[in-house]
Amino acid sequence: MRGLLAVIGSAIGWMVFVGFYWVLHNNIHRVNGVGWLARQGWPLGDVWTCVTVAGFLGALAGIGRLIARRRRSAAAARVAEEMGFSSTADVPVGELKPFESLPVLKRRGWAGNLMTSRGDGQSVSVLDVTTIVGSGRGARSYNRTVALLPSASEGLPDFELRPRSFVVQLKAGFGMEGVTFTQEGLAPAVAEVVREFGRHYHLSSGSELFAAQMGWSTSEDDEAIRRAFPLEVLAYFAANPGWRVQSAGGNLALWRGDQFCPASDRQRLLTGALEAAHALRRGSDPEVASPVMAGPPQDEAVARQVVGLVLGAFLGFVAGVWVFLAVAMGLGFPAPPEPGVRIWIQRFLLGCPLIGLVLGALLGRFLLTPVLARLARGRRRVTPPRAPSPSAPDPRPES
Repeated sequence: MRGLLAVIGSAIGWMVFVGFYWVLHNNIHRVNGVGWLARQGWPLGDVWTCVTVAGFLGALAGIGRLIARRRRSAAAARVAEEMGFSSTADVPVGELKPFESLPVLKRRGWAGNLMTSRGDGQSVSVLDVTTIVGSGRGARSYNRTVALLPSASEGLPDFELRPRSFVVQLKAGFGMEGVTFTQEGLAPAVAEVVREFGRHYHLSSGSELFAAQMGWSTSEDDEAIRRAFPLEVLAYFAANPGWRVQSAGGNLALWRGDQFCPASDRQRLLTGALEAAHALRRGSDPEVASPVMAGPPQDEAVARQVVGLVLGAFLGFVAGVWVFLAVAMGLGFPAPPEPGVRIWIQRFLLGCPLIGLVLGALLGRFLLTPVLARLARGRRRVTPPRAPSPSAPDPRPES
């Protein structure tokens, strides 16, 4: 029954999507009351034909997803049996309630193919999760195969470790740097470890808390996370890029990538997750005494970010206004003959200052902030110590 509803929902979703965009594009340019698509003739000119074809294709896509999910469930059950784990195709809602403090499980659209270790010891689990990120029209779903380790992060703070993807780089461009580590004053080998970790990973106090604080978590949170990521932990993750780790409520969730892991790779995923959890636990062990890396001077870092953002946004806005004025005055840009095309160009031109503002802020954050940091480091290196004033007493003892 659930599979049938999914197929029907897929068909209806495609029909609504195609119908909405047909009406939208048909009204871009009307002549004598006739829309642009309606003038194209059959089949594009008939909205009901387009909607019917979209519903048929949506139903086919839903059936394909249903078949793929059932095949995946059968393969996951076979792997669980080979490993001596118990398996469940569809996970009841209440079974994951103790782990909903983890963001990956808090807003899930579906969870299934759960396999859990048997026995009286500490259980570990691997499951497929579809996580909903965002809300409204901007909501997106991500498929992940997650290794769930209950009570594995007891004594560790809540944090989120993620690979530095393009989206994460954009967030960093707006000042959301998260928890960082300084490289100044370190030995070359240690500085290389810190540099590699920062190149591969973004560390923060959690995606929701991080976004609410606009990238600036409290210093207490930052220091607690830095103590949980001493040099030994940084070295492990720098040598093993690609992990996504969430710690919340004493539980750990680890996975790789935003797609379901093949069933045959589940054992390898669980083995790697246990190794990463062991590295985290070992790093927080006081008997190991792995050195803790300090963070950069927060005042200087925030000041550089603000200066880079503001200066870049200003220059981008000025450039956008210049482009608008240049095109509006007709400097080498003849007006297009089609009225519909002219309307879209006018809309683009009106948005040039805003586009320049956003792009300038991003470029300022990416380009100007590192330049300001490099200039600050160079100034600290080349500025000689200030000579004492003539009126100051000589600190050397008299002979």
